[in-house]
Amino acid sequence: MKIISNVHLVDNTTSHCYLLVDKELTLIDTGFPFYINKILRYITNELYRKPSELKTIILTHGDIDHSGNALRLKKITGASIAIHEKDADVIARRTARMFPTSRIGFLLKFFNKRMTTPFEVDYRLSEGDVLSGLTVIHIPGHSPGSIALYDIIRK
Repeated sequence: MKIISNVHLVDNTTSHCYLLVDKELTLIDTGFPFYINKILRYITNELYRKPSELKTIILTHGDIDHSGNALRLKKITGASIAIHEKDADVIARRTARMFPTSRIGFLLKFFNKRMTTPFEVDYRLSEGDVLSGLTVIHIPGHSPGSIALYDIIRK
């Protein structure tokens, strides 16, 4: 769904996945695993672009519903993956991910372990970095490496 002329929301991926459309494509978050075809179909059927035009994947944090398709998309498109430095080791499973002690926390831990493969990111972001024209704002809380992205020029 087009938000503005060069920002699109890929619906029904369990999280909000946004495609920034320019000379190259940038994807913000990748959704829960198994929704990869929705993203690829959106690129080809709605944007009339090739998956190989996806050059950058920015993850706002490392939870499975935001990073679940990142590794597979990288393998298919060749895109680089970026995440805040404080979540990069969690994605690679060098640092333990924190889960709530509730039932939902148990389910998240269960699914995360069985449905994800650890991987290395290409870029470790920190406060003030600019990637794909977006400025990184570090907003720890949901995860130690949660970020927001600020864009002053996109119209």
